[in-house]
Amino acid sequence: MINKLTPEQEALIPVYIEKWISLALSTEPIARQKAAEAVNVACTVCWNEEPKILFFDSLYSFLKDIDVYFPDWEEEDQIDWLAKLEDELFEQLSDPVTSQLCDQLLEPMDELLSRLWNPLLDRFYQQPEISRRAVTNFTHDVNPQDWLVQCIFIDFCFSVLNCSLNESEQREWEVLQSLVKSCGWIYIFVKHTSEDNCEFVCIVCDRPTKLLYDHQQLLHAEEEPAMEFADGFSIYAYHGVGLPEN
Repeated sequence: MINKLTPEQEALIPVYIEKWISLALSTEPIARQKAAEAVNVACTVCWNEEPKILFFDSLYSFLKDIDVYFPDWEEEDQIDWLAKLEDELFEQLSDPVTSQLCDQLLEPMDELLSRLWNPLLDRFYQQPEISRRAVTNFTHDVNPQDWLVQCIFIDFCFSVLNCSLNESEQREWEVLQSLVKSCGWIYIFVKHTSEDNCEFVCIVCDRPTKLLYDHQQLLHAEEEPAMEFADGFSIYAYHGVGLPEN
């Protein structure tokens, strides 16, 4: 049981926030072959399943066509594939250490991501071609960026605090970390094809091709989109406040 962080460990908290927020701010296009390999390895190691993989140029492209690809999406099960590792590590921390990491590591990371992505999520609610239920489910109830918050916690506990994972859990962390780094926004479903059979389906949405923000990492640009995707979907924003296109 870890009861207290050392000064050296506390000093690494902002380093790890910077490490993972840089991934959230990446505009590097997904290498689809590499991403597919990461998805296949992760699903094979964690669930012994080979998934069907669908790529989209943006989260918008996925949401507007969700009823085409998943007419029964509200009945499918989505997987939180980092929860088991996260729970295992929480058990190795005292309550004071858990509270400290929540206050100094997890909440700042979550706040940064929320400030960055909220104009995008708000814009989805304004799109008549996207159902509000889908927006709520896929951007609030299950937000893939939340996985970055889980990753920073697992990474810090394992790499800095030397929390223990067994050999199988370490392998899962390696492949899941590779998955997060290789892909943009990811959803993994268990799709029920019959009463006794199911298939794994992984949705991978590409990163933005353009991302402009101010010193607080709020979406911001003047006279041009602050966020743009390969399919042309874009967001105008001024210091984190979404603006109409015109």
